[in-house]
Amino acid sequence: MISPLQMASISKFCASSDGTHIYAEASGNPANPSVVFVHGMLLSGIVFDKLFSDSRMLDKLYLVRYDVRGHGRSGKPTVPSAYTSAMYADDFAAVAREFSLNNPVYVGWSAGAPVASDICTNIAPVPLGGVIAMSGALCVSGAAQTLKPKLVELFPKLFSSDTVTALNARVSFADAAFLDPENVSFSVKAAWIGSTVMQTPDIFKAIRGGHKPDQTKIAELGARGFPAMVIYGTEDQIQDGRIVAAHARPHFTNLEVLTIEGGSHSLFYDNLDETVESILPFCLRFSGKVNVADALKKLGGVSYNPVLYRTPSDSVDLQTLAIVSPLNSHLPTPDDPQIVEQLGQYLGGTVEIRLYERFPRGAHGQILIPSSSAKHYMVLNGMTPDDGAEDMFNDWYTDEHIPMLSAVPGWRSSSRFRLLSSSPSSSPPLYLALHEWASREAFGTSQFKAATNTPWRTRVVVEKVHKKERRLLEYLGTVKDLEEQRLKLQ
Repeated sequence: MISPLQMASISKFCASSDGTHIYAEASGNPANPSVVFVHGMLLSGIVFDKLFSDSRMLDKLYLVRYDVRGHGRSGKPTVPSAYTSAMYADDFAAVAREFSLNNPVYVGWSAGAPVASDICTNIAPVPLGGVIAMSGALCVSGAAQTLKPKLVELFPKLFSSDTVTALNARVSFADAAFLDPENVSFSVKAAWIGSTVMQTPDIFKAIRGGHKPDQTKIAELGARGFPAMVIYGTEDQIQDGRIVAAHARPHFTNLEVLTIEGGSHSLFYDNLDETVESILPFCLRFSGKVNVADALKKLGGVSYNPVLYRTPSDSVDLQTLAIVSPLNSHLPTPDDPQIVEQLGQYLGGTVEIRLYERFPRGAHGQILIPSSSAKHYMVLNGMTPDDGAEDMFNDWYTDEHIPMLSAVPGWRSSSRFRLLSSSPSSSPPLYLALHEWASREAFGTSQFKAATNTPWRTRVVVEKVHKKERRLLEYLGTVKDLEEQRLKLQ
């Protein structure tokens, strides 16, 4: 049984940066982790109807789909300049903004998969929790090699100037997407074929002339552990998933490859159960829609009000860090983390929430919260390197800065984090470093001065970083300790 909340859906026309209207639709509970689905060539978001009415998906996820520009119900410019990689990224950004999405998982089906490269290339920080390439190419440089003879044969006919040839090819194209087209309902086939007719040859030529996705950025992210999945069916007549996976493996260190035996090109239609069972766990792991209260309670939190930080135990291997910062410094941060989830509304938007993950992903190292009354300090250094300078920035931090800090008397630990998501109106630093110190005297030592004044640091921090933020926190005790002290003073 599907509840009214699960079935709730809303559709909008989202204005992209060039004024093109992008049709988008969301289903389910917006409090759930969010996932964005993008369709393939000639079609529209209606192809995902089965997924968007599946109770397993609606129970756990907030599902968003949109019609790519030039397709379906979205605007259809006729010039190549309207189909650049940046335009595709701007369309995604418009949809994400309209539906208040925070680092959703992106699911690109067929020709929708390369749009992930557009997003990663043109938006920083990358606004995705992970990418799933479903029956589509994750690495665009070899996409042509993944096409099967059936599609290669149909391709020129699909866009023939001869009406009969073009229409017959569209029927054949739709049939090729299904495992058993004779048993697909007439209404489904009519809707799919009808979608293909909405894209005229001049629009297709404009798309072909303007859309040139580049995999450089997404491959760089993949090498650093960006989550990715390739899922394909062994009976796909349009794309060869084995080649897709082979192309992706050298570039993605955190890659899952799932093969559905007997699966068609339209896995979400012909192989619904296997598709849901495959993609649902991935989406739940990597979508950026995180319950901040749970993050504070289970993973650790930091409050800037005024010099308190807290974590769940005396020593933790913190993998995710939630920061709640009152924009008005006179407002207290409540001790009950359950309140945090409603803070933005409760305090009229006066609270900024940030969520960081350990960098590199999966790195280990203890944060040593003292169990005694000894002094303990933590410096939070936030920085955002310029475009193209991330590798230089990270090399300096790893190879020089932290090793030199570790030689300073009073140093206890250093941990690094990368931004996952933040309050929509904020723009926090992309990278955050937590440095623990036994005393503030460490900052006056010759070793500390040497660590913070090197030629390499100057080249990176002074010349290649455009956003900086520094906070000094003093450990005052656990929340329980502070409450006991407050009661004694009453």
